[in-house]
Amino acid sequence: MGQEYMTGDTHLLSGHSNRWSTRGWTCMWHSPCFQPIWAIRQFTLQSGMCVGYEESYGYLSGTHARDKDAVVASMLFAEMACYYTYKNITLYEKLNSLFDKFGYFVESSKSIAFKGLDGMEQMVNIMKKFKDTDLTEVAGVPMISKLDLEAGMVKYFEDGRIEMTDLPSANVIKYEFGDDEWLCIRPSGTEPKLKIYVSTKAENKQKSLERNEKLQNAISSLI
Repeated sequence: MGQEYMTGDTHLLSGHSNRWSTRGWTCMWHSPCFQPIWAIRQFTLQSGMCVGYEESYGYLSGTHARDKDAVVASMLFAEMACYYTYKNITLYEKLNSLFDKFGYFVESSKSIAFKGLDGMEQMVNIMKKFKDTDLTEVAGVPMISKLDLEAGMVKYFEDGRIEMTDLPSANVIKYEFGDDEWLCIRPSGTEPKLKIYVSTKAENKQKSLERNEKLQNAISSLI
C-alpha cells in the first residue's frame, strides 16, 4: 500500500499529519485558489487521497468527485461531532487542544480592487514585480523561500538554490517565513482584484492575530 495524501493550504494540517507519518500519511500543499481540489489527484491516483480542502471552506474526501463535496463533508463533520460527544468533548474544545499542541494559527485574506480600464494591467505589473524581485523580508520578518507557481519553481534565499516543482501551474506567488508561516499573492479569477493571504502562528490567539495584522499591513503597503 502506498502513501495516502491530505492536501490543503494551512500548515496546521502539516503538523497534524506529521503525527501520522509512520502510517504513510503525507501532507501536500497546492494552489486551491485556481485549481479544484481534484487537480492534485495526478499525484495521488495510484496511492489514494484521504482528504483535501481549500481556504474557502470546501472539502473533498476521497477521489470520487471532481471538486468539493459538501454532502460528504457534512457527514464527516456529523461523525466527528458524534465521536467527541461520546468522549464528552465539544468540537470547540478539541480545536483548542490542537492549537495548544501545534500552535495557534491565524489565516487572513485581503482584496485590493483595481478599477478602470487599466486595472488589469496594473495587476499584471504588480504580479510581475513580485516575480522578478526577491522580497527577502516583510516587516522585519525574514523570508525563507519564494514559490512561483506559474514558473514552477521555488527559490531559497539563504543559498540561492532553485528547485523545480510539478505542482499545478497558477498565477500565484507564495513566500515562506519559516515556522509554518507564509503569505500568498494572486489575482482574482473573477474580479479586478489582487488577493493577499497571510498565515501566522504563535503560542496564543492574540499574538498570532497581532503578527498577522502586522504582516498584512506591511505587504499591502508594497502593492
